[in-house]
Amino acid sequence: MKQIIICDAAYTEFVGHEVTHDYLRSLVKRRSTRLDCHVPLVTKDGKKVHLTISCYTFARANVSQDHAIRKIITEAVTVQASAWDLTTLVNAIVSGEISRDLFKAVKIIYPTRRVEVIKSKIEFVAARISTV
Repeated sequence: MKQIIICDAAYTEFVGHEVTHDYLRSLVKRRSTRLDCHVPLVTKDGKKVHLTISCYTFARANVSQDHAIRKIITEAVTVQASAWDLTTLVNAIVSGEISRDLFKAVKIIYPTRRVEVIKSKIEFVAARISTV
């Protein structure tokens, strides 16, 4: 969170989130697959967001299943993010709505234990400086 304090009011701006490393270590089990998927998105209001989504399976998945899972995750998140503005996207990440929708989509391909949005980062575009 980026904070701006003016007089007695504090304004915050969301810059991203990350899940703790001990929680991620608790999700990884032997003889299972952890799939990470990096998805660059553009929201409806034009903000650029990078999400890292992690999928955990019950058993080891084949390479073709890995590719299919990553493809479904990328397509589903891109469609959702293009329909939402940044505020709605952040609320969906925090509440677990995106993880729940992705879990439902991925479990058709391979038995999945958990799907998590483990990291998000908002890319800020610098203001243009006109040279005269």
